[in-house]
Amino acid sequence: MKFSKFGQKFTQPTGISQLMDDLGDALKSDQPINMLGGGNPAKIDAVNELFLQTYRALGNDNDTGEANTTSINSMANYSNPQGDAAFIDALVGFFNRHYDWNLSADNIALTNGSQNAFFYLFNLFGGAFNSNDSDENSEKNQSVDKSILLPLAPEYIGYSDVHIDGQHFLSVLPHIDGVTHAIDDVNEIPVDEATVPAGSSPGPILVRGDRVSGQTPLTVGLVRDNRDTEVEVSLKLIDPRGRITAQSITVPPWVDQQLDVSILDVFSISGRGFILIFSTDAPVDSRTPGELTITLNRPVFGNILRPGTSASFVLHKIAFVERATFAGATDTIAVNRTTKRSPYTYAVFIRAASEPSVVVSIKMQDGRLGSARHNPRQRG
Repeated sequence: MKFSKFGQKFTQPTGISQLMDDLGDALKSDQPINMLGGGNPAKIDAVNELFLQTYRALGNDNDTGEANTTSINSMANYSNPQGDAAFIDALVGFFNRHYDWNLSADNIALTNGSQNAFFYLFNLFGGAFNSNDSDENSEKNQSVDKSILLPLAPEYIGYSDVHIDGQHFLSVLPHIDGVTHAIDDVNEIPVDEATVPAGSSPGPILVRGDRVSGQTPLTVGLVRDNRDTEVEVSLKLIDPRGRITAQSITVPPWVDQQLDVSILDVFSISGRGFILIFSTDAPVDSRTPGELTITLNRPVFGNILRPGTSASFVLHKIAFVERATFAGATDTIAVNRTTKRSPYTYAVFIRAASEPSVVVSIKMQDGRLGSARHNPRQRG
């Protein structure tokens, strides 16, 4: 049988079709199978029971005796091309309630799977375009190819085959302005072992750490003339689309003795939030006051974080409570000290629906500093 060029392209073996064949063959096996790949979640009895209860409820939510339940309406009626209107309204309410996104139904379209969604998106925005008629230098009816920029390529196995015509993906390494090395030339050594190489000339030296969970840590080493003076450092990152992220920080004078800050535990309180436990040798004394700052970054999707929320506390004014339960806590962040002797232990209450990224930092009036970070645990 002869196919068109379109048919030939979509009947060729692809990564995603081979993956789905493997998954289907595994399910037909006469041996016990644990489906751990291809996007299939692990089967959890309690979750399956909740699914079953929900399906039954959708099939029995009409007490008129007529076959007119939610499930029957969903199966027997067409939705509009955008997707089921009631479901879209529910999604709008959910996202606005949890993430303050100010969406409307016009912002959401439903597809029958992520593969179809990306097929539409990548073919809408990548491929051959008619040239801009207002461009004096363009010829009439000239075609212009546009590509999809992926932050990481190659990425998910299904992306590379979705374009109807040709390949329209590209990946560009970021450009970091104001340093002495391009990223490709930087030695890949762990950040916590990074030091300024002996004999190096004054100026910024960039060290790239191992990429973990979609993030690449970068350390900038500086040599200054006088370690007893603070230094203002400005960092600027320009991504391939020309967007600029800039931040200025003050590097304090060198202090021989730094503070120890260690995160001991993080656990959830059902329906209320999380409690983080940390210890530190920072003194609790009004004569040498110190400031504790708790900074949160809440995950939105995967590794994408919502801008941080922070709260600061004077160390010697934090209440001592031997068993901190935060039963009446109304603030987003609350802190109690739970020990009377150094190293001191603190309990931090965090009101959040999902486990946030947390930075605990302490700054003493004499210049001593200490900090520790907790990253959300990956959910399998």
